[in-house]
Amino acid sequence: MYAADPSTKYKGALAMGVPGELAGLHAAWSRYGRLPWHNLVAPAIRLARDGYEVVAYVARALKTSEADVLADPGLRTVFAPQGRVLAAGETCRNAVLADALERVAEEGAAAFYGGAVGEAFVRDVRAAGGIVTVDDLRGYKVEMSDAMRANAMGYTFLGMPPPSSGTVGMAMVLNVLVGYKSLGFLKGFLGIHRFIEAIKDMLAIRMGLGDPDFVNVAGDVAQMLSLPFADRIRGRIVDNTTFPPGYYFPKWSQLDDHGTNRLCVVDGDRNAVAMTTTVNYYFGAKVLSPSTGTVLNNEMDDFSNGQLAGVVGGSGGTNIIATVLQVFLNHFVVGMDPLAAVHQPRVYHKLIPNVVTYEDETVVSGEVIALSGGAKAFLEQRRHRLRSTGSGAVCQFIVHELAAPAASGGGVFRGRLTAVSDPRKDGSPAGL
Repeated sequence: MYAADPSTKYKGALAMGVPGELAGLHAAWSRYGRLPWHNLVAPAIRLARDGYEVVAYVARALKTSEADVLADPGLRTVFAPQGRVLAAGETCRNAVLADALERVAEEGAAAFYGGAVGEAFVRDVRAAGGIVTVDDLRGYKVEMSDAMRANAMGYTFLGMPPPSSGTVGMAMVLNVLVGYKSLGFLKGFLGIHRFIEAIKDMLAIRMGLGDPDFVNVAGDVAQMLSLPFADRIRGRIVDNTTFPPGYYFPKWSQLDDHGTNRLCVVDGDRNAVAMTTTVNYYFGAKVLSPSTGTVLNNEMDDFSNGQLAGVVGGSGGTNIIATVLQVFLNHFVVGMDPLAAVHQPRVYHKLIPNVVTYEDETVVSGEVIALSGGAKAFLEQRRHRLRSTGSGAVCQFIVHELAAPAASGGGVFRGRLTAVSDPRKDGSPAGL
């Protein structure tokens, strides 16, 4: 399908996979929800109809994608109504999306998966060169699976099972690091080097993961969770040097990503939700359905009985695991407060290319988030190739603090909740 023009795999209507976010949200509400569905959709309707202020992060994304936004009639109507992309401080409205969401609020997910909203969406997609059908929407099914459970550093991690590699990847890196005699090295430059080396090994083995419906991943998962395997990896880390990618036995499989949102929520009963949604790149396939106000994705390119300790997640493609790991280590091991744990400058690695990307970023508040000169010199002495980035991955973090055990009776532990939204995306936490 993409042989004649490979670019159609990531740009244009052919790049779209059947949208599943609405179906997933509705399925989660059907199983666990308490509030009326209409009440949950109402805030999104208000935002779409009344508009929202374009913050600096969104303005930068619009400027980066300006040519594509102006080229598509749907995107241009919403994000460039005066013939230029919206700037920071201006108001973005999407009345057509508000109308579609009104139908979704009244009819549920069926409005899209076979109803009038979905029919209009399919007409727009096919007019733009896509091949999705109404039967594709009607046939879409949400599959629910148990959370992946992994243990490391005295914590139990619950997260997505394969094909996601986040949970097992985190556990593998933490098990490598915890095997050193003391974790004090994490407070110094050596901790950055060892962390990068563990990340590179994890990225190499995780490339064997895939969709369990089509690929047998049991062996790779077992290996990534194995303490003896973590010992072997630790033994391959050399404190005075790094190595070329071949040392880590990589297979090529990388993902670029810029259109991802991350949501972390804890309620009064300490139920926790960590949700990631994405259209993959900024503005997905660079097409917006004029009849429904919906951006097309370009995805064709590519809970516990113990006490809640926290909820953490990120957006940023292959940098997500490194981001979540660094925030976790900063707070739960090094002892930083939640805000400092998120603010701390981060490093990233993709294995291929063999480059350490470090943050040197001025966020909207004017604060500079940058790796220190001493840290950079330490890494360069160990043959790391360095490259700065002014746009790091983004993390959301909620910490549940328990000063003392709750009253007996087997009830819910309710400690103080501290929420941090990453300043890199000009975010702020919200509470009720």
